[in-house]
Amino acid sequence: MNYYNYNVCLLDTAEVLTDMQKNLYNCIFQLAMTGELAAWNKTIEVGTTIKFSMDIFEACEDKNIQLLVNLLKSTEQTTDSLVNINKLNK
Repeated sequence: MNYYNYNVCLLDTAEVLTDMQKNLYNCIFQLAMTGELAAWNKTIEVGTTIKFSMDIFEACEDKNIQLLVNLLKSTEQTTDSLVNINKLNK
């Protein structure tokens, strides 16, 4: 077994999972802003800076958002485990 190639594949996998997390977060954000949080979103002035945390999305009642939040958490845990178990430098 070629450990160098294996580790390269692990690093690539961690990068793909990290990109997946970013994409999932963006999907969650868009669903919330056009769905459950749409009325609130319309009250925000253009240029206003708001810091979002996962708590906001975890509090949403939308089942689709909840499914994606759970998937995002699972993906984060898997990525963290891969990195820690294999001592990867992302």
